[in-house]
Amino acid sequence: MRVSVVICTLNRAESLRDTLRSLRHQSFRNFEVVVVNGPSSDHTETVLAEFAGLVRHERCPVANLSISRNIGIRAAAGDIVAFIDDDALPEFDWLAQSLAAFDADDVAGVGGIVIDHTGMELQYCYTAADRFAHVSRSATTPFDDQCVPGTLQFPYLQGTNALFRRDVLMIVGGFDETYNFYLDETDLCLRIVDAGYRLRQLPNAAVHHKFLPSGIRDHQRVVTNWHPVVKNRAYFAYRHALGEFDEPKIAQENHAFFLDRVADAQFDEDAGRLPAGSAAAARLTCIDALEEGTRVGLERHGLRLGPVDWPRPDFRRYPTVDSSQRRRIVFVSSSYAPNHTGGIARFISDLAPCLAAAGHDVRVITASDRPSAVDLEDGVWVHRLKPTDTQVPGAVPEALPHIDAFATAVADELQRISAWTTPDFVYGPMWDSEILGVLRRLPIPVMVQMATPISVAAEMTGHLTNRSEVSAHLRALMALEQETLDSADVLHANSYALINTITERYRSDADNARWAVCHLGLTDRRPSGTDETPNSTTTTVLFVGRFERRKGIDTFLEVVARVAPEYPHVTFVAAGEDRPLADGQGNFGAAWKHRFADETWLTQVHFPGLVSDDELHQLFADATVVVLPSRYESFGLVMVEAMMHGKPLISCHAGGVSEVVRDGVDGELVAPGDTDAVEEALRRLLHDVTERRRLGTAARQRFEESFTSNAFAQRFVAMAATLGQMYAPATLLACGDRMEIELAGATSASLPVEAIDDAIVQLDDPTGSRTISLTAGRLHRLLLQPSQQSCTISVVAGHVRLRSPITFGSSAVREVA
Repeated sequence: MRVSVVICTLNRAESLRDTLRSLRHQSFRNFEVVVVNGPSSDHTETVLAEFAGLVRHERCPVANLSISRNIGIRAAAGDIVAFIDDDALPEFDWLAQSLAAFDADDVAGVGGIVIDHTGMELQYCYTAADRFAHVSRSATTPFDDQCVPGTLQFPYLQGTNALFRRDVLMIVGGFDETYNFYLDETDLCLRIVDAGYRLRQLPNAAVHHKFLPSGIRDHQRVVTNWHPVVKNRAYFAYRHALGEFDEPKIAQENHAFFLDRVADAQFDEDAGRLPAGSAAAARLTCIDALEEGTRVGLERHGLRLGPVDWPRPDFRRYPTVDSSQRRRIVFVSSSYAPNHTGGIARFISDLAPCLAAAGHDVRVITASDRPSAVDLEDGVWVHRLKPTDTQVPGAVPEALPHIDAFATAVADELQRISAWTTPDFVYGPMWDSEILGVLRRLPIPVMVQMATPISVAAEMTGHLTNRSEVSAHLRALMALEQETLDSADVLHANSYALINTITERYRSDADNARWAVCHLGLTDRRPSGTDETPNSTTTTVLFVGRFERRKGIDTFLEVVARVAPEYPHVTFVAAGEDRPLADGQGNFGAAWKHRFADETWLTQVHFPGLVSDDELHQLFADATVVVLPSRYESFGLVMVEAMMHGKPLISCHAGGVSEVVRDGVDGELVAPGDTDAVEEALRRLLHDVTERRRLGTAARQRFEESFTSNAFAQRFVAMAATLGQMYAPATLLACGDRMEIELAGATSASLPVEAIDDAIVQLDDPTGSRTISLTAGRLHRLLLQPSQQSCTISVVAGHVRLRSPITFGSSAVREVA
């Protein structure tokens, strides 16, 4: 089956470009695109020139949507003609889900849901109209059963998400060109039903309608020109209701519609959305429109559009990204581009678009302080949620309210979109337990990005000096991290060092098979042609990171105090948020500046504070030497950024840094907290230009070989592939007062429903005995690892999630090369 996607456009060049780009991600690939332009006065032709040879470009001489749609049908070579607006963005499975409904010869049209400009609310779901164009809506039940010739009420499909058989469109004569705008698709749907065909309304096949201003509505969606609306409504009623109802009834209905529209204009004028006098002008416009619609309707009553015979042109397939290996991936990160607040947000912001460009269906669920919204950004569906916009929090009540609110919002959002898309897996951080709402509530495979444990971070910020002094809040966070560790399907460690840290901090009750080591990567932001060592009279030493002991800001500034007096030509920059190093202290940077306030060399030291992404990369570009003396890094993204810019780097043998930076090859590594060693390395590099160039060149080469976002994306996909290999299916069935468990390769067992709490069930199979402990809940599905001799499962929102005992040891951990 071949499809022609038709876009009728008028003065929406930028949104048209977005629509055309979004179509490149369709999972169904056998389609072409026809754009009917006209008559646009903006730069639409320039945009279409960007797609020359990729789309079929037609022109309409008048601003008449029905004429434009008929031009599109004539230009269509597909068996199916799919209409989408120039301000709409389709979900990636739009065509695939729509086409599945054309499963019978009498199905002539199919339409999915339409989501409004926020991305959060439905504009159109199941809708019907009668022969006066009165609308009925249902959120739960389609109107497909009303496809009966002569019916008073019939289903209709929204014009921005409607697919029709091309041969049926020609049988019914295409669109009635009397409808220049409004009710054009409603009229078509009624004529298709009257011709004996069926229409189907789908719960999925979603399209996001941005609903931009037009010649009819302004940017507030306020109607500024009621003429086509009133005229077409009157025309529709005379065309389709006259005969079933007498003329006075139709005139009465049309007059009531006219009065309602004048009242709408008065309401908007009173609210200040329209200028003074708009309601009076609208009344005159509506009078003219009502007279015209009545006249034309009476003239054409009883006339039918005859069939047409438009020759089929050659088919021109639209190029799409290769989706043959497509995975549906949801990333969870409370911050995301352009608002980076940490390393997790930074690498996800680079990874998500990279995976989308490779053909994957990628979503990011992130937090926002603005009203919740969904949009397509660089090929990624980004859900920016304001947690207070969601239902009452409660997925993680043990956490602080803001943690609970976001974790709850994530789970709620995945449930909301489940009608039209379900991810293959969800990926999120252990940090702040952002992913725990999904783990507790939803039966979706979860990959957790393991990060620096809260206990390590707390120790290095002075919040945790010994186990007896752990606050209730920290104790709760550590318990949530433990639960996340136990519950995840795959544990992504960005370094082997992190696995060792997790082993030391948490009990060993997860299996090595769930661990995967996969080093991170970033998008290359170094300007092309940049020299690793700038030929400049200015020498700059750069530190980047939060002002906390873990990042080594105290080590860096102590070295600055020693070195700066002897190097008056050197500038020292410490970029990052100024913080106290321990409870009860003031901000460290401010205190340090006060300490040396009388020193003349203090003018050489700059604290730009938090910087934007562009400012950060400019700092790296301008740096001569980068000093990052962290006491612990689970990986070290900031080290990768320094390497990206080809800078000689001084850092520490701390956590995963040694797996990123090779000591003496592409950087200098010293012991954490060794101020003397950092000072010695810095003095050496300030004096030796040749050594700086050697280290910078090697660092850049290391980045290009190992740490680009493309290389990381390939490793990430390989790691994700293990999700489908880990678990074999099984089911749990309610059998009266018992719960029966069926496992692949195992005999069935059952137990009383009331005994589910803490029950133990023995299951025998050819490899031995498995012990499964059940917790309370209505159980519907079980995932089991066949290779394990003993397993535990826990209930997740009506489903169960299996966990096996962890045994740590690097020999059993997968490394994704």
